[in-house]
Amino acid sequence: MGEDIQQPNGDFLKSYPDITRVEVITNEGREFVRYDCSNVQVSLQDEGRTLKVFLKQEQVSEKFPRVTQ
Repeated sequence: MGEDIQQPNGDFLKSYPDITRVEVITNEGREFVRYDCSNVQVSLQDEGRTLKVFLKQEQVSEKFPRVTQ
């Protein structure tokens, strides 16, 4: 599991080095899918009201549009 790192401004950053795919799912289905990720980092900001995901990619891959079911 990732390591919590507190930033100087009080925000928290957590690294997930083993994650290779990131998906964002809403009630309408998949909104975002990214493959071939490495060193995914998640940050909680604005006193826990904002979630940011930082992705590094090992290679260029397709960006998939919303998938409807």
